[in-house]
Amino acid sequence: MTRTVLAGERSFAVVPDATRTFDALIVGRAVDELTGRPPLGPARVAARLRGVSPEAPEEGRRFAASGGRGGTFALSGRPAEAFPDLDLNPHTVDLVVTAPGYLDTPVAVPVPQGAAFPLPAVSVPLRRDAVTLKGRVTTGVPAAPVAGAQVELVAPPGLVGFQAPLAFRHPAATGVTPTPLAPTGANLELSDDVHPGARRAPLERRAGLAVDSIVRFGSGARAEFAILAAIEGPADLSRPGAVLLRAGLRFAHRRDDGPARRVAPGAPGAPAQLSGDAFAGDRVAAVDYAGLLPDGGPVLLDDPEPSRREYLTVRRAAAQTDANGDYRIAPVGRAAALTVRVVPPLGPAPPDVNHIVSYENRENVLNLRV
Repeated sequence: MTRTVLAGERSFAVVPDATRTFDALIVGRAVDELTGRPPLGPARVAARLRGVSPEAPEEGRRFAASGGRGGTFALSGRPAEAFPDLDLNPHTVDLVVTAPGYLDTPVAVPVPQGAAFPLPAVSVPLRRDAVTLKGRVTTGVPAAPVAGAQVELVAPPGLVGFQAPLAFRHPAATGVTPTPLAPTGANLELSDDVHPGARRAPLERRAGLAVDSIVRFGSGARAEFAILAAIEGPADLSRPGAVLLRAGLRFAHRRDDGPARRVAPGAPGAPAQLSGDAFAGDRVAAVDYAGLLPDGGPVLLDDPEPSRREYLTVRRAAAQTDANGDYRIAPVGRAAALTVRVVPPLGPAPPDVNHIVSYENRENVLNLRV
């Protein structure tokens, strides 16, 4: 059967040489973890067979992935080629499912030995990125700003934010341990700018560094901590070289912004624990005892897998109003609704306020009166 294909100003007669039929292997549906409803935009899915390098020859042809409206997605292929030894061995397919406005969601799908396809449908709860809650606290008529009022989230309990997104997924019960990180050694100036996602940082010197050293890049709101996976360059660490990082940097850092510094961990405090799993990309997590984590202080996510341990700076879900009565709490998330309490510097506190989070808006505005 011949068909005509138009390309620019030319037409070509095409005769199919061979027809390949793909079977549905894994099918599923993504839904919002808070509402149970499918995302408005189309779902997207990527897949790899666990234990096989995605860079291996022909590996990109093992699966054909497709996503559609209503959160639906499918992985198709030829079973005998996708799982050539399935009669003898089980497998695991690692999916990453996402949709516009959601974080990448990892899902492990077991493929039993001798499985029939398609496998039972998979339901994937997608997670929203965090937002900012801000507003003004006022009192009286006409309204006057209230400075020094404490605004805090009291429900859901145990929510804490982080200054930067998590680099790794962490299971429930992972320890979140307050850990002072004190600068030590000489400044380690960048020899070139680095960009978000970079896992290699060029340095003017690497003095005092070793594998598993902790280095602080940036300062203020863009400070972040990286654990070294390897060191590149001359054996003389006082000379220029580079360091390879266990995870990609979250922020851009310019050569002229200031030095990097090696930091050394001090005595750890009492740990909190994650109340549920946390994803790579999460900026908010739920813990059992948020009061154990110091606002603005570094913590160690003490993952059971040592290669996934990481240091982050805590942002407690509370803020104090400034001279204009303004407050800002960031990041907030992991909930459909928040209960907000405001405690003025003088006088009784008003009733708590419930706020429905709008994840479509990066900044949620909630003005409060006392």
